[in-house]
This record gives sequence, structure tokens and C-alpha cells, in this order.
Amino acid sequence: MIVEWCAANAVSEKASELEALGHLVYAYDAIEYPCLDHCDLCVQTPYLLVDGVIWVDDEPDALFRRVVSQFKKEQDEFNDD
Repeated sequence: MIVEWCAANAVSEKASELEALGHLVYAYDAIEYPCLDHCDLCVQTPYLLVDGVIWVDDEPDALFRRVVSQFKKEQDEFNDD
């Protein structure tokens, strides 16, 4: 799982906070970029790019709960194989 976000997006502050606390260890890669070229979306709402797919939510916390949930689901599927 690759989780990416734009430094200018509202999610950036929360991502940096979670990263500092070590909570993004759930992701294979967690990467902050200066820009992801989704400027129209970036000014409107918090979003993450997860494995190349845009995830949007009004609340940054909700986005990261989804990331953790998806990661756990993928790990469970991997462990079942």
C-alpha cells in the first residue's frame, strides 16, 4: 500500500502528526509531496492518494482510519493465503 499526500492539502497537518507519532507504519510507503497535481481537489477537501486511487473525506481523521482499516484487511487476506 502506498499512501501519498500533498503538503498543501488540509490532510497534510494530520499526516505529519500521525507520521511523527509512528501511526503511519501501517502503510508500506507513506510519502508527502510538495504537489500531486490535483490542485483543484486540493483546495476543496482533504484527500489522499492510496495505491493511485484518490480517497476523499471531509475529515482527515476519517481518511487515516480508512487507511488503517484497508491495510489491516490486506494483511488479513495476505495471511490467509
